Amino acid sequence: MDTSEMKNDLKRSPLGGEDKYNCYCGKERNLNIVELLCATCSRWFHESCIGFQLGRLVPFMMNYVFVCKNCSMTGLESFRKVQASIPQMCITALANLQQTASKEGKARLMFSKDKDIIPYMDHYWEAMTTMARRSTQSWYATVQRSLIKDINTLFSYEESNEQGQMYGLANTDLTQIKPTYDEATTLGK
Repeated sequence: MDTSEMKNDLKRSPLGGEDKYNCYCGKERNLNIVELLCATCSRWFHESCIGFQLGRLVPFMMNYVFVCKNCSMTGLESFRKVQASIPQMCITALANLQQTASKEGKARLMFSKDKDIIPYMDHYWEAMTTMARRSTQSWYATVQRSLIKDINTLFSYEESNEQGQMYGLANTDLTQIKPTYDEATTLGK
């Protein structure tokens, strides 16, 4: 599926008609805030437009199931955060670091595991996953293994004398980061 097909797919309403918006408010996506993808209609909704109390979240999360009120059998939104894998948490951290740099006018795509990625994950742990915070620093090594294991598929890597080991997203198009909803997920709602 090419990008234009994906954009058209995102803008289809549950009834198959073409809409010119994603959210209830009719506004376009905003990568600076939390947005949730409906598992049924594949439309994006701004956190501020959702009536359901979501709790603490961060942008670019992939570990949730959300159904908008238009698609819900009850007419009420539903949201469930699930445990994130370490690679998912790395993607979320890198996406937020990239978006923050972009917002500050910096074209930065590569980040240090120790100076950027792990501090981000440590600071936003409870917002990013349902997994209990690790009491030891052994998860740092798990982050390292995850980043290395998925180089060229999920992550990019470069090393320099002044910066050391740097990681980024293999696909830097942040609009492509979303939960992986399968048929079982959407039928279960």
